[in-house]
Amino acid sequence: MRRSTWAVASTLLIVVLLWWFLQGVSVSGIVTAIRHAKASYVSAAVLLSLAGFLFRILRWRFLLSPLEWVRLSSLASAVFIGWAVTAILPGRLGEIARAVQLRRRAPVRASAVFGTIVLERMLDVLAMLILVAAVLAFVPAAALGSRVGPLVGSIRTGAGVVFAVLTAIAAVVFLAHRLPPGVSAKLRLWVERLPGGFGRTGWGVLESFGSGLSGALRGGAARGVTATRLRAGVALHTAILWATICGVHVLLFRAFDIEASPLGVPLLLFFITLGLAVPVPAALGSYHTAVQFGLTALAGVPNETAAGYAIVSHAVTMGPPALIGLGLLAREGLALSTWTSWPASRSPDE
Repeated sequence: MRRSTWAVASTLLIVVLLWWFLQGVSVSGIVTAIRHAKASYVSAAVLLSLAGFLFRILRWRFLLSPLEWVRLSSLASAVFIGWAVTAILPGRLGEIARAVQLRRRAPVRASAVFGTIVLERMLDVLAMLILVAAVLAFVPAAALGSRVGPLVGSIRTGAGVVFAVLTAIAAVVFLAHRLPPGVSAKLRLWVERLPGGFGRTGWGVLESFGSGLSGALRGGAARGVTATRLRAGVALHTAILWATICGVHVLLFRAFDIEASPLGVPLLLFFITLGLAVPVPAALGSYHTAVQFGLTALAGVPNETAAGYAIVSHAVTMGPPALIGLGLLAREGLALSTWTSWPASRSPDE
């Protein structure tokens, strides 16, 4: 799509989602809910959310270790700039921005870096599904609240679909990189015949992801990171990262006096993950609608309180890292066109 088409489509989608989000609520009620939120808990949530980025960055360092042992400052710059680009531009271009920014600061190929980013996203989805499965399997419904029961079946179905898609993608990539060279070449020719450039783009994504996946599986020579150490580091930092994500919402529950069990946070995160999957800038509208639905359906939270929570939690999790990224963009004199022009202008060795 052209940039103008993406912009129009994203704007229309945001308008629809925000309209849906505001249905049945009063703006004054939302303002009141936000004003009564406890500032101490909101501030603690901001600090904990930012602390989670340290473990996000450390995990990415391990995933990149087969390619290069990258400095933390370079990784942090790429992560925060990517966050800022995602907050401003549609189409999840922040992921491309991360790869391009890291290529500018470290001797790594942007396409290989993008493979590790895709793998990172799959790890996050898997972590969220594990949390949801643990809650549904081991926690009595009564401990979560009376409203959870009717939703359990729907959440299980949705989680099953997400897991099936995740498994299918991993299987396709796994098989694509273990085919004989002749079969792989013929398959590539067939895929690249798909119209609209989808085939070429799709094959490129598979190759990039395969590069990151194979590196994460075999370990690397950088700083002696063996496969065992790499997997342990990735698993540990993923666990801590998701513990901080859950902790942020536990703190916000207290800020808004929401009498819901902290054990229900993974179920809320399931809805948030679906909202974040919508490719609009900063997940505007989609995040808020997902949080509002999750809180009203899971815990019976009033619409105005749920809407206020959605606005504050979005600001807490998206605002500070995006502002840091914008500051880094300004300091380095980078323009947003850097990220929108890269996919079309990149050379084969990138």
